[in-house]
Amino acid sequence: MNRQQLLTEAKNAVFHLRKEEQRNLNPYAAFADQMMAFVEKIFRLVGDYKIVTREDVLEYTRLSYPRPGLNRQWRIFGNVLEKNLKSNLVKEDILLFFGYLKRLLTIEGKKQADERNKGREEK
Repeated sequence: MNRQQLLTEAKNAVFHLRKEEQRNLNPYAAFADQMMAFVEKIFRLVGDYKIVTREDVLEYTRLSYPRPGLNRQWRIFGNVLEKNLKSNLVKEDILLFFGYLKRLLTIEGKKQADERNKGREEK
């Protein structure tokens, strides 16, 4: 899959996350980073495993998140991935997808924080 398609898919995932989560997008950037680490761990453990299935990723997001306060956001993240992630991706594609997703979420989270701070300063 080419990079432009992956970037478009990541933008769609951010759009869906913004629709689901109005308050704070910052935890989702951390989740995307964790997914990149998870994919790397799969490849280290399995070795010559070239394909990551959608089910591998979704199974990981169905696990309980270790910080109880973030379980709701983790579930939303898993639901959005279920809607936006393609069935089989090559290692480089999935890492690029989550890299793009992390960067886009970081930018959107910064915009949200700036808007909140600006609103507080005006009050």
